[in-house]
Amino acid sequence: MLGSFPLWDLRSKILLTRKDRWATTSWNRTLAYSIARLPSVEILFVSAGAAVKREQSVRLADHLTLLTLPYGRVHRSLDLVQSFYQLRERIRTVCDQFRPHLVHGVGSEHPYAFLASRLGRPAVVTVHGIARRLFVVQKSAYYGVLAVYESLAVRDADAIIAVNEYASTTLQSWNLSAFQRVVVIPNPLARPFQASDPTTWPVRRKRRIAFVGTVTREKGIFDLVRIVAEVCSQPRYEDFECVIVGRIPRAKTARQLKTEIGRRRLGSTLKLTGTQSQAEVARILASSRVLILPSKQETAPMVISEALACGASVVSYDVGGVRKMLESVPGTDVVPLGNVHEFAQRVAKRINDFSTEEAIERRVVSLSRHDAEKVARSTRRVYDFVAGNEC
Repeated sequence: MLGSFPLWDLRSKILLTRKDRWATTSWNRTLAYSIARLPSVEILFVSAGAAVKREQSVRLADHLTLLTLPYGRVHRSLDLVQSFYQLRERIRTVCDQFRPHLVHGVGSEHPYAFLASRLGRPAVVTVHGIARRLFVVQKSAYYGVLAVYESLAVRDADAIIAVNEYASTTLQSWNLSAFQRVVVIPNPLARPFQASDPTTWPVRRKRRIAFVGTVTREKGIFDLVRIVAEVCSQPRYEDFECVIVGRIPRAKTARQLKTEIGRRRLGSTLKLTGTQSQAEVARILASSRVLILPSKQETAPMVISEALACGASVVSYDVGGVRKMLESVPGTDVVPLGNVHEFAQRVAKRINDFSTEEAIERRVVSLSRHDAEKVARSTRRVYDFVAGNEC
């Protein structure tokens, strides 16, 4: 299995060149542990990162080993091509030693799906973020290269896992070969969100909303500031606050965000926490009335399912697969992309209309879709199909 893997809580076992960051989501890890608990499965999970100081192997559980590989910083498109080539050759050697029945590359907007399809073994690829759509939104040469690799990975994979119907429909429009199999299997919920117990949820007396994700322009962070400013302008919102969980990867964005917050006098309303552990994210979501997602492009944002599992309402722009995710879920809204005024109005309404009964309903919906054991069994059936066994 090839994919990203949060390493911060493994720092006592893995040498890192710098302080690695908490991942707010880690469905790959949840999936790997869940599949490893099934009978007759042995998983070698290979993950690469710029923070990894040297190649290391760690036994995480019975039938599950993590191999971490150094991965150079990518500054140009050419760096990306060279890094892919070097990583492929190292993983090819690992495969020759481990001799897997198949290779599963998780994430077509990362190198892993492409690498899985280039190792000369039966390949399964998972599509959750779609690089082609990210390239259209961000106009980045980096995502331009990834979009090409994504097309090749999808074309050559023996089976494709789409994390929701939106991803599946998008893939079907790419003229796949008749023999290729596309299966919709959602990402699993990590344990802190599955374990979020309604009986222990704090009373949500405070008008708190939350944003969880990378703090970038593409994620709509400046729309978020405008939305919060408009909500604050309404009467009786003295106790209103917005908690922003996530790292700010660009110094320029951080400076612009600080200036905008100061200009709108939102310093006491907007709380930037930086990246947090999953347990802390679950706690923040369980104490917030609304999760807001003003992103310009999403496929199947896992933070929505995590928020629902913690009982929060959700207001999001109508992008990618969000509408389908929120269909028939009580206390949720999708808003036309860029309509800040309507977004703010919906947020204010959801804050005022919050009810514990609907919160529990939202949790039930999320758990039914993203149960880790059910996701693992479905994924195992795809493995059996690709490996030529009986499903």
